[in-house]
Amino acid sequence: MKKLLKKAAKKNEATLLRGETARLKRGLNAKIKGFESQVKSRVEEIERKREEIESLIANLQMKDRVIEENKKDFSRLEKESSSKIEELESKVKEISVELAKKEEDLRTSKKLLDQRESELNRLRDEYLNRGVTCVKKGQDDQAIFDFTKALEVNPKDHKAYNNRGNAYLHKRQYDQAISDFTKALEINPSDDKAYYNRGITYGERGQYDQAISDFAKVLEINPKDSETYYNRGINYYFMKEYGKSWEDVKKAQDLGYKIPPKFLDNLRKASGRQN
Repeated sequence: MKKLLKKAAKKNEATLLRGETARLKRGLNAKIKGFESQVKSRVEEIERKREEIESLIANLQMKDRVIEENKKDFSRLEKESSSKIEELESKVKEISVELAKKEEDLRTSKKLLDQRESELNRLRDEYLNRGVTCVKKGQDDQAIFDFTKALEVNPKDHKAYNNRGNAYLHKRQYDQAISDFTKALEINPSDDKAYYNRGITYGERGQYDQAISDFAKVLEINPKDSETYYNRGINYYFMKEYGKSWEDVKKAQDLGYKIPPKFLDNLRKASGRQN
């Protein structure tokens, strides 16, 4: 009986040992598999890191090559730039010398031009003064010649046109006179003398409307011109606008102009009034 119990006990003990061994074996296998999985994961991570490092190394090597190439290009460009800078500096010096020479030439030319302009102005003034003297002496042809010469010197001299127009007016060459007065006004629209003289010319041609218009322009510029009021009054008289003629006559008188008695008599007779 005891032998059977011992034998059964040993059998149970062996069964327990086998179970424990199997359990330990299973646990060990699980740990081994876990460890292998960790090792594999670690190996894969190391491989990825290696690839990243290799990629970084490749990029760095490429950048090194680019830097080297840029260094070569920079060195080449630096040499070329230095050469070009020297060339430009040389050209700048040449240009500076040339400009200095041209500035000196310009100063000389300006001085000559100033002298020439002064001579021309003196010559123009001589022609103008002689022309005015000739007009006063009744030498209208000579005056026209002198004013024309003055205009050759300065085609923009409105006074010369006005003076020549007066000479033409004295010769009763009305078209030429009006042309010169108009030219003077194109150059100087504020020339009241040119308006006045053209108004006189229009009046002598019987173009009373145009004459009155020009005299009105004179009075816009110079409202105190008594003689212009008188001459506009004459043109109103010829247009039989006696009321307006009287108005201008009175304005002329108020400004101190002495109206010729003969014109006053004619105006009184024509208008049927005394003033």
